Amino acid sequence: FGACFGKKGAPAAGAAGPGATPVGDDEPAAGGGGGGGGAAPATPGKVEKPHVAEEMGVLITGCQSDETSADVRSGGTAFGALSNTLNDCLRKKPNATFRELVMDVRAELQQKGFKQNPCLECATSNADKPFIC
Repeated sequence: FGACFGKKGAPAAGAAGPGATPVGDDEPAAGGGGGGGGAAPATPGKVEKPHVAEEMGVLITGCQSDETSADVRSGGTAFGALSNTLNDCLRKKPNATFRELVMDVRAELQQKGFKQNPCLECATSNADKPFIC
């Protein structure tokens, strides 16, 4: 979760060290690097995933840095595709955890034909806490 939980093609879970989850490839994920504990010590030939300290909070991004977040229109009003889908998913599963919510939102956006992949940026210990709105 140091950078982008659930990056395209990445496994949804699995530990990569204390308080971190792999993002699934050999480069830092989009949007990371915002402080919060720094990366683990470097290993030659391997890019370390950043670590986010628990007290840094939780961030859900609309897409990865190489993508664009889409808008949708409903009744003449424009909404962000992430915001609209997040609300739909919370109506279906009001007690979802952050991890469940992001994975559900990603699945629904893909079903609707959107080409964006929201990310969950947080400490591993926060990913399975309930989303509070």
